[in-house]
Amino acid sequence: MRAVGGIIAGVVAGLIAFLAIAYVGDLAFPLTTEVDADDPEQVTGAFSSAPLGAKLMLLAALFGAAFLGSLVAERISLRRWTAWPLAVLLTVFSVAVVFLVTLPHWMQIALVVIPLLGVLSAGHAVPGRGAAASEEAADAL
Repeated sequence: MRAVGGIIAGVVAGLIAFLAIAYVGDLAFPLTTEVDADDPEQVTGAFSSAPLGAKLMLLAALFGAAFLGSLVAERISLRRWTAWPLAVLLTVFSVAVVFLVTLPHWMQIALVVIPLLGVLSAGHAVPGRGAAASEEAADAL
C-alpha cells in the first residue's frame, strides 16, 4: 500500500513542481502573442519564436517534476522503483509534445532525456539511499 501511495504522491508532487516552474518561466519569458492551445500551428509558431530561456524553462520544469516527484515517491514508499511510473508518464508526455509540436532537434532529444535524468538524479540525491538500504527499511515496516 505504501508503494501505491508513494506513486500517487510522487505524481501529484511532480505535477505541482512542473506547473510552478512553468509558471515562473512564463513570467520570466512571456510569449509575445496570444495562442489558441487547440491550434497546433499557433502553438508551433509561438514556441518557435519563443526566446531560448522559455525553451530552457520548459526543460527545467520537466526535470524539476521528475526530480521532486521521484524524491516524494521514494521517501513515502521506501522503494526506488516507485519513481519510474512518474518517469514513464513524463516521457510519454514529452514524446507526445515532440509529435504534436514542431521543435528543433536538440529540443526533441532533450524533452525525452530530461525526465529520465531527473529520476536518476533523485535516486542519487541523498547519500546512503542505495537499493539495499531502501529494501531493508521497507522490510522493517
